[in-house]
Amino acid sequence: MPEHEVGLRIPQRIWIKNVDIEIPVRSDGKLLGRIHISQGSVDWVPAQKHHRFRLSWERFASVMAAEGRRLPRDQST
Repeated sequence: MPEHEVGLRIPQRIWIKNVDIEIPVRSDGKLLGRIHISQGSVDWVPAQKHHRFRLSWERFASVMAAEGRRLPRDQST
């Protein structure tokens, strides 16, 4: 099973207004892509691509509920 590394770069402000939060995601040391979190959407930018995939927060919630693994509410991993 690959080892995943997820970093986080947060601007000075914690509230997201005009700046995205960028989270690099690595698998076994190799960059898989970056997650961009903004006030209006969440985007996935693959490492070797010049485009991004965008979901509204409502669509993201729907996809996670349909496709995600269900965990107890207080379990974070």
